[in-house]
Amino acid sequence: MDSLLGYILDALLVLALGVTVKYLIPWIQSLITKQNLSVLTNWVQAAVAAAEQTIQGSGLGAQKKAFVVNLLHELGISVDSTVDALIEAAVKKLNDTAAVLSALAAIGEPGEEQT
Repeated sequence: MDSLLGYILDALLVLALGVTVKYLIPWIQSLITKQNLSVLTNWVQAAVAAAEQTIQGSGLGAQKKAFVVNLLHELGISVDSTVDALIEAAVKKLNDTAAVLSALAAIGEPGEEQT
């Protein structure tokens, strides 16, 4: 009877390990990947903002991107197609924000009368 109970416990342990390997480990890996992507996105956005602040003027996109790529390399981040897409997204977000702020400035402050 004890050996039967031992076999059942062994089978349950093998089953639990199988479930852990199949579901828990990939879930943990996806959490780590999401966290890494979030951290990477924050670094890219900070680098794009730094380039925009450091290199003033329009038509200097290539120079600004080179600044961002260099800064990311200094941080140990290699620029691949994913990072390149994050850079482009950060630039678009920055430009969209600037356009909204510009439009709001053109409209004027709330409560001000237009002359």
